[in-house]
Amino acid sequence: MGKLKVAVVGDGDIGLYHARMYNQLENAELIAMVDKNEEFSKSTSKLLSCNYYNNIDDLLANENIEAIDICVPDQYHMEPTIKAAKAGKHILLQKPIAKTVFDAENIKNICLNNGIRLMIGQTCRFANKYRKLHEIINNGEIGEVSELSISRYTYRSVIEYLKGSTSILYYIGVHDIDAVQWYTGKKIIKVFAKETQKISTYSEDSIVFMFELENGAVGTFHLGWNMPDSYGYDICKINIIGTKSATEINMCETGFQIYTPRGKQEVDTSFLAEIYGSIKGAYYEEISHFVDSVINNKEFLIPIEEAIDSIRVIEGILKSVKTGKEVESRFVRL
Repeated sequence: MGKLKVAVVGDGDIGLYHARMYNQLENAELIAMVDKNEEFSKSTSKLLSCNYYNNIDDLLANENIEAIDICVPDQYHMEPTIKAAKAGKHILLQKPIAKTVFDAENIKNICLNNGIRLMIGQTCRFANKYRKLHEIINNGEIGEVSELSISRYTYRSVIEYLKGSTSILYYIGVHDIDAVQWYTGKKIIKVFAKETQKISTYSEDSIVFMFELENGAVGTFHLGWNMPDSYGYDICKINIIGTKSATEINMCETGFQIYTPRGKQEVDTSFLAEIYGSIKGAYYEEISHFVDSVINNKEFLIPIEEAIDSIRVIEGILKSVKTGKEVESRFVRL
């Protein structure tokens, strides 16, 4: 296989980022884009020098297209993913894989039955800070992880934009639910959650939950889209305490710190998201990994079962919110 011939489904912000990156890669070729907004799709495809379609069925009928990058909202993942798999196209699907474990398993099985490579876009696994965190935990610098605290907040205008079409757990929470299980190498087995709704008329303002990992470590998540837009930037902070040392990470700052009995270490994780019109950083690494893995038949960094594990945890959180009780997320049934 030479260049991987790709089409992007969805012309929103993420779809445009992805389309631009395929044009940057030497081993990929952007063939087409499709979006329900025909005029927008026309102008975008012209800008990116590719074909446009106004429906996915016509796009999938193009035999030159080998892979599909699906960048549509959470609630619309199922239909294009299943159609693409049945049409014989390899798939990069943005997180979450689905909104239920049942649907996620269905997607997995249809891809397997049709010989399709499916990768879920859990972008945090490709971000420098998360990769470095994975490295220092797995090389023993932290020791055994015993306690974690994760906070992620974004703006109130996001709620108005989405109008209740999804939960904060799928929109941003799935990033760190996946990341925690990846960089610790341990599954979340129990959750206890509460939500607030004092600002939005569409959905929860925030969800706070305690969790337990399979090694007995405990932690808390604070997730919210209730920050005033005037605040200026997202909040994303991670604190981890281990038996040897501890670390503190602010995702809005360059680098992070490791605190050991010998003192404080600074860890450099700087990167440029965009320079001279070229996109770099986590999105670029994710797209590059997908293309290289499909061309060379390599394993993806995100196994499908791990993507499904995150949805299982989310189902546990939602059940805990509903019942007011602790839930064993390994066995949850909504």
